[in-house]
Amino acid sequence: MSRTICEWAKIGGRWTRYSVTETLDNPKGEVLFVIPGNPGNDLFYTRFCEYLLVKSDKISRIFTIAHLNHIPLPAGLKRLDPVQEKERYKLSQQVDHSYDFFGQIIAEQLSGKKVTVIGHSIGAYIGTVLKGRLERDGYKVNLIGLFPTLVDMASTPAGHKMGRLISFVSGHPKLVRFATWIFKWFPIEVSRFLVRPWVRGAPEEVVQAAAELLDSSVITNVGYMADDELTNINELNPKLEAELSKGNVHLYYGTTDPWVPLIYAHEMSKIIGADRVIIDDTGAEHAFVVRQSEVIASKVEVLI
Repeated sequence: MSRTICEWAKIGGRWTRYSVTETLDNPKGEVLFVIPGNPGNDLFYTRFCEYLLVKSDKISRIFTIAHLNHIPLPAGLKRLDPVQEKERYKLSQQVDHSYDFFGQIIAEQLSGKKVTVIGHSIGAYIGTVLKGRLERDGYKVNLIGLFPTLVDMASTPAGHKMGRLISFVSGHPKLVRFATWIFKWFPIEVSRFLVRPWVRGAPEEVVQAAAELLDSSVITNVGYMADDELTNINELNPKLEAELSKGNVHLYYGTTDPWVPLIYAHEMSKIIGADRVIIDDTGAEHAFVVRQSEVIASKVEVLI
């Protein structure tokens, strides 16, 4: 039997939502930390985490963090901190946020110093940097990167296609907020109705996560972070390469991923070894959490 609970906590002085998916049958199992890709809503990963618990008897609890300000703040928290909603955060700040979250929330849940970090898309980059920090703190980290955006994002087919739009959203936050202000007045039921055709066949948690994207502050934050990713995720820097080469790393690549072309997998296999680079054989998409969570959970379970 498993359950998922959403919580809000103040991490590093900023309100943060996170999800805890846990089984009541194995309280002494391993703890996992899931770091999402952009747009960074933890609810996208609820079904994926539930499938992991079903398929593995090693796990007791999975924590999934949401990116800072990529979730609409509840009215009560806005009143407590009216400034936070207006702030935007770069990739490096999201890395610091994940590190702070681990120290404040996850560390006390560990029975030892071992943890598995699963990073999806840009979450794989965050997880790689986090791995280095945690290992310097004495933790043993098993890193699993799913459809990892680690190099040359702007040069990918998706980068070429989306780059100008992302740059516009990032560079004109006031205009974007003005153009999308009406979303703030929509009841969540209306937002769910509007997004449902785009995520047809997806679990209700995914519909909810997509509906939460219809928020002017969220849109500007998603665009701001994405623009920072396209600007700064270029060649594999020596520090990142060193972390990936240490061991306890597996990277999972798609065959038709517009954000991570297959050639990136072949290049990465030369750096970390072909045995640690896994090529998808299921036709899974980059945004696998929308409809293919069970498939990828089956692939991930054997790596934990």
